[in-house]
Amino acid sequence: MRKVTIQFLIWALFAAVAPLSAQTWYSVQGKSSSDPYFDTITTADYLQFSAAGTFTVDESISAGQMVFGSGSTVISPANVVINSGQTLSISYFGANTGRLASTMNISGAGNLTVRSTTLSFVEMSNSSAQTYNFAVTGTFSLANKTVNINNHNYVDFGTVTTNATILNMYGDSTLNINSNGSFKTIAMSGTSALTVTGSSFGISSSGGATFADGTKFTVNASSVSLGGTITIGNVAASKLGATIYVEDNANIISNASASTLLLSSIYLKTNSTLTLNTSNAFCKTVGGAQSAVTLGVSRSGAKLIMNADQNFNGIWLNRSDYADTFTVDTNGYNLNLTTITMANGGSKVLIEDFAEGAIYVKNTLAENEDGSVVNVFAFIDSVETKVYQLDTGYLTLSIPEPAEWAAIFGAIAIGFALYRRRRS
Repeated sequence: MRKVTIQFLIWALFAAVAPLSAQTWYSVQGKSSSDPYFDTITTADYLQFSAAGTFTVDESISAGQMVFGSGSTVISPANVVINSGQTLSISYFGANTGRLASTMNISGAGNLTVRSTTLSFVEMSNSSAQTYNFAVTGTFSLANKTVNINNHNYVDFGTVTTNATILNMYGDSTLNINSNGSFKTIAMSGTSALTVTGSSFGISSSGGATFADGTKFTVNASSVSLGGTITIGNVAASKLGATIYVEDNANIISNASASTLLLSSIYLKTNSTLTLNTSNAFCKTVGGAQSAVTLGVSRSGAKLIMNADQNFNGIWLNRSDYADTFTVDTNGYNLNLTTITMANGGSKVLIEDFAEGAIYVKNTLAENEDGSVVNVFAFIDSVETKVYQLDTGYLTLSIPEPAEWAAIFGAIAIGFALYRRRRS
């Protein structure tokens, strides 16, 4: 019994001491991970830069937090170099909220892993700028994670992998991503700025985005897919990308000022809605006049809701193999178009709240035998009502007087006047 008691006491003492010994602070600047100094490191231990310097990962290592600075020492720059074939795995970056302005560089051909589901860059209590440069060319993924970038944090994630990532940005923070961006949700406030450079960019249909007044986003991508509800405030001049696809059942609400959203064309898919509360936010040149932006429809049930006057290069129902219906609710506002085209003879455009003198089409539209416009209707009391195009380009509900009849009546009037003159 005595032996069992002694063994129990030894086990109890070990259990009591173990948690203390499992949280060791390792000073990393000027060291490499293959140093015997790190032989006993655990996933609960801290890796800390207490001064400027470089930490070389030449042997894969897994630890807890990585902490830059202590609040009173300038540690800029702090460099982490991950060699090819090696992995640095950490729980997250520590939050020393009182540290001085610093630059942290994480580079190399190796791999970086952040194990926590939330990665936060904490606002500095003393307003000192914190700059993080990630230039890892191995694997680096933030898929299915929540990323919070707070005020006074300036982050460049480099070629990170995002997939269903939740991004929250505050204050004057910035974020650069040099790879395809795929997010579940994006929420930007303050004067935060997001730049994504890649071939594609997307927000999932189960998510959405909020770009508050004063924020800025630059998406350098040829193809952009927007799902969920996207609310665009009175943002600073921003680039949405080249071609925008508004996914099935998605809802985009724009309050942006005129000529602030740079893109080439927008395509609306099944039951998607584009609500424009301000005039002519879309343009081909930010800061310039609205020009050559095409509103395309590639699925049925799409709708444009106008709460202000709008100009578009044209409305194009582009599917030749399906007859699509596109609804424009003008709410009585003016709509100026270059043209309306349909790839399928059964496609049609329905105009709600039709108003005389409000819908202008520069090009002459195709006409039916009775002179009405082909497949363009005013939608009045749920009834498709024929519209006609005047010589001025405006659409009307009234049947215009045919030009040949006008000429005939004019000739008759002139002849009658001459006849009366001769009789007199």
